[in-house]
Amino acid sequence: MTRPDTSTAWERFWNAGGWWKALLLAVAYIAAYQGVSLLLGPLFGGMIDAENLFDNPRSVFFALAVPVIVGSVLLLLFARSVGWMGELFGPQPLNGRGWMWIAPVVVALAVVLRAAGTDYATIGVGTVLVTYLAGLFIGLSEELLTRGLAGRVRARHARPGAVHHTELTGPQRARTGNPWPASGNAAEQAALGRRQRCRVGRTRPWPASGRA
Repeated sequence: MTRPDTSTAWERFWNAGGWWKALLLAVAYIAAYQGVSLLLGPLFGGMIDAENLFDNPRSVFFALAVPVIVGSVLLLLFARSVGWMGELFGPQPLNGRGWMWIAPVVVALAVVLRAAGTDYATIGVGTVLVTYLAGLFIGLSEELLTRGLAGRVRARHARPGAVHHTELTGPQRARTGNPWPASGNAAEQAALGRRQRCRVGRTRPWPASGRA
């Protein structure tokens, strides 16, 4: 006996897939990200050092961390609304090979060298910690949007769409940039290294792509 379809029109729309829906999702995310950034100016402009965003922890938090934190929350809410949380964050069986450990080792080495080369006394521990927090959410939002949500949308369509990772997240990266040595990029590299190590094993905690 066939079970009745209890999904909503919203869920059916996204479950139908399509490369243009992946692009629509990316555009909506980027618009929300930029909108939050624009709203933060009038509300918390006095706490942001426009000449040096990394001058103090508050400047880093409101200029860099808040937009990606809000963006990550919005992406998680979207995933929950279409019922994909289990697919994205559930165990993903993968076949790994020993040579794959080369990538996480190289990434981890780069993170260690950046961390070791940071002048914490000059920058301030608080600024470093907030920047790493922002970097982790940058990694989460990019992976959730591209490999996770966009990958799932494209995988549900018969004709795969060629929406590349950098095309989806270019505007966000253009804003965050690559600051001083112990930057959010280092934290993001640590997150990417963690994901790569999981790929060598059997499961991974980060969002899975539609092709997983």
